[in-house]
Amino acid sequence: MRIISVSANPSGAYPPPQSWDGALPPGGYAVIPDTLDLAAFYAAGGFVSMAFADGRVMSFTADSAAFERWKAANPALTAPPALEDRMAAAEAAITALMGV
Repeated sequence: MRIISVSANPSGAYPPPQSWDGALPPGGYAVIPDTLDLAAFYAAGGFVSMAFADGRVMSFTADSAAFERWKAANPALTAPPALEDRMAAAEAAITALMGV
C-alpha cells in the first residue's frame, strides 16, 4: 500500500508518498487508494490541498500557483531529471560503450 503524511512540510508541500507493508499506516499517515492517480500531485511538486477521511486520502487538488511561488523563491533548488530521461541517458551510454 502507499501512504502519505497528513501534514504538509514547512514549505507547504506534502512529502512524496511512501510504500508501506504494515496492516495499518503509522500515526500521522493516511492510505492512498490504488485508484487515485498521483500524476497531478507530482506535477505540482506536492503543493496540493488534501481531503482525508477515515485514515484515507479521498482526493486532492493541485495548487500550481503555490508551487510556482515556491520555485521562484528557491531558484537554486531544481528537480532532478525525470526517471525516464535518466534511463534513456543510461541506455544511450551503454549502447555507446557496447558499440552497437
